[in-house]
Amino acid sequence: MYFVVHFLHFIFTEKLKFRPKPVNTKLELGSTSKVHCIAEGQDPPVIYWKGEDGHDLSQEGHIHDAGGVLTFNGVTRNDAGSYTCIASSSQGIINATIYIDVVGMFTNIIQKLLCSEEICELSYKHYKCL
Repeated sequence: MYFVVHFLHFIFTEKLKFRPKPVNTKLELGSTSKVHCIAEGQDPPVIYWKGEDGHDLSQEGHIHDAGGVLTFNGVTRNDAGSYTCIASSSQGIINATIYIDVVGMFTNIIQKLLCSEEICELSYKHYKCL
């Protein structure tokens, strides 16, 4: 009696992908904020951010890029704009562009501009400016 045994050998390759894909976000004016970019694949990717005009953010002053974590030390109005996260490995290159909006808390200035004294005395509110 003869037996023929066949073995199937499957190799699954994990595709290079973002996990999760970066999304648009809002940062508070003057705050220290972080924006994360995480990617994975069969081989660990190198992850970095580029600014709106494609410039390197690793030497930006108050903005630091370290392994896909974009840190803003003292968010300014000029930080608003498009940022691209790039992940590269032996599997290729992927990128995702997000828009960062800068928002700030203004109470006294907006109240003086938008409220009459009667209304503001009745209801003290914080207004978020976009």
